Order: sequence, then C-alpha cells, then structure tokens
Amino acid sequence: MTDRKYLKATATEVSAMLRTAGQGSILRLRQELKAKDSETGGWLVILGVLVGRSTNLEIWLDRFTNPRHRRLYYCFFSEEPKTISEIARRARPRMGVPTRIVDNDVNRSTDIPRLKVPVSGDKLSRPFHEFYRHEYERAFFGVYEQDTPKYGSEKWDELVERVVSFYETAILELPRANMASNSGTYPKYENRKIVASHIGRERSRYLATARKQLDNYRCGVCDFKFDEVYGKLGRHFAEAHHIVPLAGLKKRQITKIEDLATVCPNCHRMLHRMSGKRGDLTRLKKLLLDQRRKTEREANS
Repeated sequence: MTDRKYLKATATEVSAMLRTAGQGSILRLRQELKAKDSETGGWLVILGVLVGRSTNLEIWLDRFTNPRHRRLYYCFFSEEPKTISEIARRARPRMGVPTRIVDNDVNRSTDIPRLKVPVSGDKLSRPFHEFYRHEYERAFFGVYEQDTPKYGSEKWDELVERVVSFYETAILELPRANMASNSGTYPKYENRKIVASHIGRERSRYLATARKQLDNYRCGVCDFKFDEVYGKLGRHFAEAHHIVPLAGLKKRQITKIEDLATVCPNCHRMLHRMSGKRGDLTRLKKLLLDQRRKTEREANS
C-alpha cells in the first residue's frame, strides 16, 4: 500500500468512528474524503469542520518533522489562530501543556519546509500548538505519531483509536458539546462538581486511551483481560480510572497519564463505591486477593 492510500484508509476509518460516536451539532464530517498534496512532502485529508469555528479536522502524512520518513499528524487547523488557541487552552487539563512551534522553528530554504530540529522522543504522541505568520496567519493543534503501523494490524487499530480519542477529548471541552450523566457515581460524595471533574478526567479519551494501551488493556486490580476470554470481541476493551483523590481535584488542573489506571468495568464500579482516595485501587486489589484466599480455604476445608 502506498503512503497516500495508507493516509486515505486511515482517515476513512477515523471518520467512520467519529461518525458513530457523534458530537451533536458541533462537528460536521465530510461525506467524501480526498488526499490532497501538501507542500511538506506528503498529503493531507480534511475530515470535516467544527461548526461556527472556521476550523478543520485534518490528518497529514508528510516529512515536516523528519526528512527521512513520513510521519502521521492529526490536528485541528484554522486561519483564525484565536480559535486554535481556545481549543488548546480548553484541552490542556485533559492533554497537558502542548509544545509550541512558530515560524523561527521552520526551515523554508529547502524544497520541502520542515522543522530545523526533528521531533523525537517523548514529544511524539503529545500535543503541539503551531502558529505561523509566513505568507498568512494559520494555526494548528495536533499530535505527531512515532510510527505508521501496517494497515489492518492491531497496532494500526490502536493508532486509529488514539486519533479518535484526540478529537473526541478536544471537542468535548468546547461549548455545545454534550457530556454523559454522572448519576450513581460516588454516591457517598456530596460535592457533585468535584465528582463531575473526576469523571471528566476518566472520560478524557486522549489520556485514557494512552493509559489502556500502555497497560495492554489488562485490569490493574483483578488482572482480567477481555480478549483472553472473549477473543476478538474483547480486543481493546477496558476502562480508565482516575486515581487522584477527589478532594485534590480542587487544586489539580492538569491530568497526567500517571494519574490514570486501567481497570475492568466490575473493578471500576467497585472503586466508585469506595472513598475516593488515592489508595483505593491498592485496597481493592488486597480485598479481592483476601476474598479469593478465603474462598479457596473454604473450598479445601
């Protein structure tokens, strides 16, 4: 498969997943996707627009960050930099502080404009906020990927999930985006605003997806992994729990991947019945182990 076809296929799958998830009237996806030539040694696909914000959702595959090979980039783009700044600002608590790129960081003396210092290491798979005034003002907020896994592979499925999680997380932070109800969560905890903040961090698909992929979708409490029991049906299924104490959310603004834990739905629900403290996950794991040992003793007696 050529790079151009790879980009088109990836964009098509991302668009289908975004369409299934739905974001109400805030997102309008294109019916037909086309891969257009870019000035950066590759192509781009426009997935759709944010209604009323003059902002595109785009996926690129080009040599801008590394002249040796093309790298996938998914982003919001606008010729109104204030709009991109708003998206970056609102997404910051869920995604972290983005890396800034401006005109002085770009080498335009070559045939293909590219960064003077190639992006590498831990900056990849994290947000970038780009603002340019060369020829005309334009801005981007997006993520560069390290690799382009083989189309149709499990790693490619995970890549698509990361792209979708990035767009969904950023969009849900914007006005007019709908959030699910928090009913029944932490029933003993009276401050609903703090509970909503806690659940909002768990539903930040961008970091939650990264956490689950890092843990290979295995529950950190009971060690359950869905695809080991349900096969393909259970692949890439798990939930993310925010382990920072509820009371601490008044002061914490930025969520990090270390603040989340991968859990199965059963253990997640049990965690939400506990006190909302940092040690809940460890205590639940010990409780489960003690209960298993008790059951084994009773069975052997």
